[in-house]
Amino acid sequence: MKRMTTQTLFMTLFLAFCTLTTPLNARLRKKQQKQETHYSTTVSQEPALVVNDDNTAVITKEPYTIAHPSETNPEPQTPHLLATIQRDLQSPQYRQDILPNNFGYLLQLLQHGTHTKQTPEYAQNVLSLFSKLLKGSEYVNSYVFSNLVASMPDTLKHYLNSYQLESSGTLLLSGDLDMLERMERTISHLVFNKFTQDFDTCKQNPRLFLDDLSQRVFAATTQEVTTELLRQTLVRFLEVGLSKLVWSPHEAEKSWESVKTLSQQLATLMEYNIIGDLNDLDDLYWSLLHRYRYFIELHGTDIDLAFYQKIKADITAKNVMLLELEEQESFLESKASCLLTTILAQEAKKRMYDMPVA
Repeated sequence: MKRMTTQTLFMTLFLAFCTLTTPLNARLRKKQQKQETHYSTTVSQEPALVVNDDNTAVITKEPYTIAHPSETNPEPQTPHLLATIQRDLQSPQYRQDILPNNFGYLLQLLQHGTHTKQTPEYAQNVLSLFSKLLKGSEYVNSYVFSNLVASMPDTLKHYLNSYQLESSGTLLLSGDLDMLERMERTISHLVFNKFTQDFDTCKQNPRLFLDDLSQRVFAATTQEVTTELLRQTLVRFLEVGLSKLVWSPHEAEKSWESVKTLSQQLATLMEYNIIGDLNDLDDLYWSLLHRYRYFIELHGTDIDLAFYQKIKADITAKNVMLLELEEQESFLESKASCLLTTILAQEAKKRMYDMPVA
């Protein structure tokens, strides 16, 4: 199966994609244009996320100032769309300052594929492209990433949820079937209909009959394999994003709520068969857990004691999806135990840090 190249992907967009947001370079210009772009600026020496009321955020590791555009509703630009997208995605400023806080291009490209009835291979290439870009980012805004994950059931359902059975024109829904079950039902359906409709051809010209049948089975199998490759590309993209999430130590309890929300959203992807393997969900949960443990260890003495009490209460109540998924390797320490160990250690450090000096 020949894989679509990145150049081919962009050529497809150039030919069919007639509306998109204002190019990145236009959004980054400081001068006012027909529609004004506003910037928020922050200076910080603390390696932490600063979250505003509208969930916009900036992170800095060294004392320097960066500016990023707020969300706008730009007018569509069409004349040199291909060159504009390529130039924006190649920009280091896009990779470092824009992408971690704004997944607009990713969502718009996937939505375009839905409108133009693109194949799963198209979505796979889009996700693979942005996965590579995200690897070059220093962080990912946890709240923006959560919004992205929440939108995926609607954004990806065109690529994953149904399979056209050409001989009867019906659809095979994939929600309750794994890959092998879908392939078995699809092939059985194709063979049955082929013999039912073309049995005379089978008797008169068996070679022609079998060649046509094999082509249909091959097409159905290719569709299934391509769809599974899309799932695996999505899992890799999510892994990259989860490994770079940041939260604000000044809003620690809010950060814990965001982790619980994100774990529920990842479980929803499993319900919609966007994530097809429980092991993949378990891997994503471990990535999320370890990233959050790193955040707690990094900022443990800056966090209020009430935060530690809240997490310990949730662990005891067993009402957190992240911690309640059955462990896939029973001999490993559980997620709940792993998180609790971190919480107890950092709470002890916090209490010692707050003790008055004699």
